[in-house]
Amino acid sequence: MAKQPYCYDHPRPMVTVDCVLLRVKVGRLEALLVRRRKEPEKGCWALPGGFVQMKEPLEAAVLRELKEETGISEICCLLQNGAYGDPKRDPRGRVISVAYLATIAGDGRAPKAGSDADAAEWHPVDLPPDGLAFDHPTIIGDALRRLAVGGRTGGILFSFLPVQFTSEQLGVVLKAVFGAKIDPMTYLKPFIDGQLVKPSKDMKKFHFVGWHSGKCR
Repeated sequence: MAKQPYCYDHPRPMVTVDCVLLRVKVGRLEALLVRRRKEPEKGCWALPGGFVQMKEPLEAAVLRELKEETGISEICCLLQNGAYGDPKRDPRGRVISVAYLATIAGDGRAPKAGSDADAAEWHPVDLPPDGLAFDHPTIIGDALRRLAVGGRTGGILFSFLPVQFTSEQLGVVLKAVFGAKIDPMTYLKPFIDGQLVKPSKDMKKFHFVGWHSGKCR
């Protein structure tokens, strides 16, 4: 049989996606994890994710896997956060994972395990379960660093908040992310000066321009 055009005798790695979905609840930063139903790492907690289909864009794949394994389909921010390709990261073979950082405002919808997940639960990032699967501790750690950096220079932290938020609500998010009390008005000042945040006339409520106008998918 003749080879198809542009088909080469070269190993083809498998590609997966993983999602670090975060929320702030009761002043704590939490990540959504699933308990694996199948080998490898059966019974271990892991990030929602799975294999990318042949004709599927990466972003579509991570949203599909998140919905299939946790029942959650509406998120507020989705950022590609890195690729992980240690040859020994997965016993099934040469698997490269593209990881995403996602956020959700408020509590979000309660997760419901599905697909190859036995359970889906929120876990505080400062108190993760023992024995996370694969290299997922590294992926989570990288996502948290990206969140901290983006929180200082960009608007990602506003995606944890409702459309109209107060300085007190922002203060809770700042404390959860940075682990220290930060004056929310000092934090808001450059965003207000740059017209990225619009305050109400009485300066009691604020709106970040861009995230909340149809931002949740």
